[in-house]
Amino acid sequence: MMKNLLYFSVATVLIALPITTLAVDTLSDETSYNQQSGTLTARGSTIEEVENSLKAEAINNGASAYTITTESSDDGQVYGEATLYK
Repeated sequence: MMKNLLYFSVATVLIALPITTLAVDTLSDETSYNQQSGTLTARGSTIEEVENSLKAEAINNGASAYTITTESSDDGQVYGEATLYK
C-alpha cells in the first residue's frame, strides 16, 4: 500500500514538472528573445520567495520568457526586478 502510494506520488511529480517548466523560461542570454514586453518587481523575505513571485507574475502576464535583472536586500527584505519577453 505504502509502496504504491510512493510510486503514485513520484509519478505525479515527474509528470507535473515538465508542464510547469514549459510555461515560462528564465533567459540567460537576452538575445534569444528580442521583444521586451515589460518589467516586474517583487518583494519578499528570501531570494527564493522573490524569484518564485517573479516567475508566477511572468506566467500571469503571458510572458514566454523572463530574466531577473536585479536582486537586492535591505533591512531583512529582498527585492527583485525582472524583464519580460514575448
